[in-house]
Amino acid sequence: MRRLFRSVDPYQWVVVGAVALVALIGRLAGTTFDTDPIAAHPLVPTWQLLDLSLLRHHLLGSLAVLHMQPPLYNLAIGLLLRLPGPLQVPVAEVVLFACAAASAALTLASMSLLGVPRAFALGVTLVFVVLDPAQFLYAMTPFYVAPTAALMTGLGYLAIRMAQAPTAATAAAFAACGAVLALWTTLWQPLVFLGLLALTLMLLPADRRALAKGMAVPAAVLVAWSLHTTVSFGTPMTSTWLGMNLARVTVYAAPRETVVDLVRQGRLRPIATVHPFAALGVYGATPDRSGPPALTQVTKADGSPNENNRAYIGVSRLTLADDLRFIALEPRQYAVNVFGSLSLWFTPADQYFTLHAAPTATYRAVYDRYVAWQPAPYEHPDGRHIPTSTRWSRLSVFALAVWGCVLVGVPTVVAVTYRRRHHRAVGLVLLWLLVTVPLVVTSLAEYGENNRLRFEVGTAPITLFAVVAATAARSLGARRRAEARPLPSGVGAG
Repeated sequence: MRRLFRSVDPYQWVVVGAVALVALIGRLAGTTFDTDPIAAHPLVPTWQLLDLSLLRHHLLGSLAVLHMQPPLYNLAIGLLLRLPGPLQVPVAEVVLFACAAASAALTLASMSLLGVPRAFALGVTLVFVVLDPAQFLYAMTPFYVAPTAALMTGLGYLAIRMAQAPTAATAAAFAACGAVLALWTTLWQPLVFLGLLALTLMLLPADRRALAKGMAVPAAVLVAWSLHTTVSFGTPMTSTWLGMNLARVTVYAAPRETVVDLVRQGRLRPIATVHPFAALGVYGATPDRSGPPALTQVTKADGSPNENNRAYIGVSRLTLADDLRFIALEPRQYAVNVFGSLSLWFTPADQYFTLHAAPTATYRAVYDRYVAWQPAPYEHPDGRHIPTSTRWSRLSVFALAVWGCVLVGVPTVVAVTYRRRHHRAVGLVLLWLLVTVPLVVTSLAEYGENNRLRFEVGTAPITLFAVVAATAARSLGARRRAEARPLPSGVGAG
């Protein structure tokens, strides 16, 4: 044990201690743990969960027919519900605190691997990760957000480790973390992550055999689950909600009169006018009545629709067809909607509609105003709300600067260092892909919750921002030293 403590960077203990201190202060301020997702009668039903009674009493059978979401979040809640009642909340709190601590510690470790000066890395981690109110608030509810952010941050760290030390062990760790992530959230689909593994083998040809050996088992798990969903539900994706999700940035985000007019002309189906994720009766769909309860239940015990009813698969397919037809008919309107979706990505994640922790309101306002540099707050009433216009004052200047460094600065650093520091450059490429793919996908196919989705990407954008800043500072320092160096005798004499 002493050897373990001595081998850990002391700065890591500083970061973890700071996370604990923030959590303690938040609790002393009066913030309470949000048990809504696991409550019998929640204020805001969690659509991503099956009926809690099914998770408690028929867990494995229900997971086998789960098509609306990846299985691991429902598995985690099911296991939590099987604990004795008094233990459920404390266990959830410990796990989510561990997620917040891991996100901060892995951020610092990632920067260290990429050569960011330790003191600068510590400062960035404390200010932009530990003190970010979103880190504390998302760790106060048993939703899948905080674990997703921790998994994404961990995946980025393991990508760097694998690129710098490409062995079967590091590849296995990277692929296993990615497999867990792909079966936990829709942010990374199994087939997309398998493509990333294939790209890794291409970027590191000298180590291909060892890497492939380490990746084999996690890749096989992802292939097996994709085959299961393809055979059972007709899609290799981990969710059948694509059509309803895309509707939020197509027909639902468009002016109502435009959609109604297209329906009247027969160019869209009447389903295009229905609110995404509505009850089956609103869609005019007949519920599936054959099969296990997870597939046939129409309404869950909390009164919300069971979005895993098999009939929703057909609804989503019809909706997807109309979504794509709308994009073809109204490309300009779709571009406007995507721009609005992208703008919401750059608002602070603590302004997500379910985070109503009143005791932290003042701190959040101060942090968002003076650290995130957001001139005016943006609090939308629910995740289905679509802003009618983009107000630049709602955007976080710091978020814009971070993603500017990610999208422009990182490719520049990679181009300069790819031959000289190949393995480090490959790590940057993998990290860059891990954050830019979700940015593109969520902007094109989601609207209303993009600030939360940016948080789920984890802290890799902060890491990349620090790398670009440190690289620029080193380059500028080297140039100034070169300019200050006296010229050799006789040089420059006319």
